[in-house]
Amino acid sequence: MKKKLLILILLSLSYFAFGCATGNKQMYYWGNYSSSLYKYKKAPNNETLDAHKQALVKIIEESKKEDMRVPPGVYCEYGYILMQEGKNTDAVNYFDLEEQTYPESKTFTQTLRAKFDKGLNKGTGTDTGIGTIGSGTDTHTNTDKATDKATGKVTDTGKDKE
Repeated sequence: MKKKLLILILLSLSYFAFGCATGNKQMYYWGNYSSSLYKYKKAPNNETLDAHKQALVKIIEESKKEDMRVPPGVYCEYGYILMQEGKNTDAVNYFDLEEQTYPESKTFTQTLRAKFDKGLNKGTGTDTGIGTIGSGTDTHTNTDKATDKATGKVTDTGKDKE
């Protein structure tokens, strides 16, 4: 009797330890996203931007090839870069893909579209009204402060002084 109980306990423990293992399949393919984004943020220029764009395209292609979902934000980021390059139709298509893949992103992509449309209404053609990726200073219109993104230092711009 004790021997049967011991065997049952060992079988139960082995089932719980190994029976539920499904493998170590990743949910997303990230490629070298972190590395390319870091290099671009550290030295924002056309070369690093092109390398980051290529990394995003590779992530999209490899994800499809491996039958995985494209990671959150990748379609949107690629669309944003295209929008800044004036490739408006392609940008909107990537925003649509982001919304279809991640419906919770709709508020964000709609905000980007609205700011883009606002920039177009100013007559600039390609001005998005939202700055550039990796730009050094983030200035807010309703304040007299500016934040340097590289250092995080807040400085007084003197805009609202009389």
